Amino acid sequence: MREEVIDLIINFFNRIGRYGKNIYNTIPDDIFENLTNGNEGFDLQDTVVNDIIDFVIYLVGCGENIKNFSHNETVFLRQLLICLQPFASENNTFLMNTALTEEMFYSYLDMYKYVHNNTLEKVYDNDRQFELPLSFNILLFFDKNNYRYLKSKGMALFSEGIAVVFIELGLDFVNITGKKNEMRKSYFIDAKEVIGQYIFQLHQSFGLIEVTETIETSTDNQNRKETHENQKNNKSLEIIFQKLNELVGLKRVKDEINTIVNLIKIKNIRERKGLQQASLSLHLVFSGNPGTGKTTVARILGEIYCALGVLSKGHIVEVDRSGLVAGYVGQTAIKTSEVIQKALGGILFIDEAYSLTSNDTDSDYGKESVDTLLKVMEDHRDDFIVIVAGYPDLMKQFLKSNPGLESRFNTFIHFEDYTAEELYDIFMNLCNKYNYKTAEDAKSHLRRFFTNTLKTKKENFANAREVRNLFETVIKNQANRLAVDNDITDDDLTTLVIEDLK
Repeated sequence: MREEVIDLIINFFNRIGRYGKNIYNTIPDDIFENLTNGNEGFDLQDTVVNDIIDFVIYLVGCGENIKNFSHNETVFLRQLLICLQPFASENNTFLMNTALTEEMFYSYLDMYKYVHNNTLEKVYDNDRQFELPLSFNILLFFDKNNYRYLKSKGMALFSEGIAVVFIELGLDFVNITGKKNEMRKSYFIDAKEVIGQYIFQLHQSFGLIEVTETIETSTDNQNRKETHENQKNNKSLEIIFQKLNELVGLKRVKDEINTIVNLIKIKNIRERKGLQQASLSLHLVFSGNPGTGKTTVARILGEIYCALGVLSKGHIVEVDRSGLVAGYVGQTAIKTSEVIQKALGGILFIDEAYSLTSNDTDSDYGKESVDTLLKVMEDHRDDFIVIVAGYPDLMKQFLKSNPGLESRFNTFIHFEDYTAEELYDIFMNLCNKYNYKTAEDAKSHLRRFFTNTLKTKKENFANAREVRNLFETVIKNQANRLAVDNDITDDDLTTLVIEDLK
């Protein structure tokens, strides 16, 4: 499984874990009982766990013998179960307690088959149509009742989040199935169509998409095709935005990205209507301290630009001064041009861009790189985006060093340092990602630690990088603590205690 898919699943479960009680409390008892078939022991996280497993088994297809799975399929499904394990309820004793060896993995799927009426044909029915799971309907009801609140907080819809999880997970699975790919792909396409239609109708119900009735004539055929393509792009865009909204913090950044997207959408509409277009520069300046998510957001923005038709590929090429500047006259232009060629159709992300012009001497070739870059930005302005990043004050100096830079970079997005609570959330996400849990006293210690850290932080505080460094130190401390123990349990291996944090 791709790491970003694992992160997506973990972040989604963390969200419904934080808001679980609110989700239950906002659904009237009679409707909740109807949705859950009167199941008094209903657990939302456990329901999502089972819905995800059921979805993957749907993708497996009809009549598959579990032990005929390829190695890649077995590894994928085992990784999935390990990823889901922390979020299963105590009633799911097998998934909660097993180390999930390969033999246990087969036993689990056999047990799962038994739970589903002990009928392989029922679980793997070729004619079985994909239906939206129970968890979709519950989360949709919550979103409808709390839409204004979620919107005011800049939070993604829960019902949209689970749709993204299913689509990304399904895409990951069909890409590793080898010779069975076409069969798997056909099941996935059917499921994706159902989920895609669900998202589209979801947005209609919230008034996010304007819907009008039209009578199609032969002359409307091209318009109909364009509308269908726009609908597909909207679905794709919503999936990408989900990745952005799942990032910890960054509310102002997310608002800025949303404004850019709205500008592009309106520009496209005006273009189709033949209206005059104002010049719109999509090159960006990302300012902020290290570890505030600049590179991560740039990657997501590349996908957004591609979905909107701004870029043909939407990939990102990351580089700094050393990747652009050579040591001899004439070589810098060549080196810069080679990097730019790789980035055409996507985004060139230049970290610490101010270093290109910080040395104000004739022997420095950074200015040659800037001149080369400016020319290509003009020649390929329809399919090439540049994002320059670095510390706020130094980036201002960088733009003032060349009039061409100031005219092309007029949109600034500032990435603020994370708060103590956000740093804590990032640490907990790392724990979930790598199958660790944290003792309650250790959690309290972490919150105090991050609060005190921010009170004494230095100017170049590295934010999320500091959290990752701390996490790696804690893991080493745990290893040293456990290494002298001759009787290490699974719980020992997955639990971080306060001693590991000191």
